[in-house]
Amino acid sequence: MAILIIAEHDNQSLKGATLNTVTAANCIGGELHVLVMGHHCQKAAEQAARVAGVAKVRVADAEHYEHALAENLAPLVVRVADEYTHLLAPATTAGKNLMPRVAAKGVKTPRRNESEGSSNYVTRCRDVNPSLGWGRQHRPAMCLHMVRGRACMIGPERW
Repeated sequence: MAILIIAEHDNQSLKGATLNTVTAANCIGGELHVLVMGHHCQKAAEQAARVAGVAKVRVADAEHYEHALAENLAPLVVRVADEYTHLLAPATTAGKNLMPRVAAKGVKTPRRNESEGSSNYVTRCRDVNPSLGWGRQHRPAMCLHMVRGRACMIGPERW
């Protein structure tokens, strides 16, 4: 079971809310992957690789990702999300803007304001949105979560 964490950053360094989100993902359990999307964001990606518990960092470095507009980021997140059971983002303005767009492009419903990781996340996730008329999928449900930063302590980093 792999978990994808959407990194929030300024193209140079990670925001604290991303570290809180990694801590929450550690509580769920599984291999943690961080997606860093931006322009000239290699420093933020290197910092993400040093965070304890992160197994893999995926980087999307392109000029149209520079200002982190949800309209530009959502299609990429939807494309890579099929490989994951959980998708987590900080419950910041950027996360609250991005995650509903990701949910709208797929068939998942975002969970809001998760304050701590636990194994019962899976039981609260939906695998289809009946109002959209899509049938059952052949893969397990993916859970979308937004993590409140002040609710999760920042875990150790490897630096």
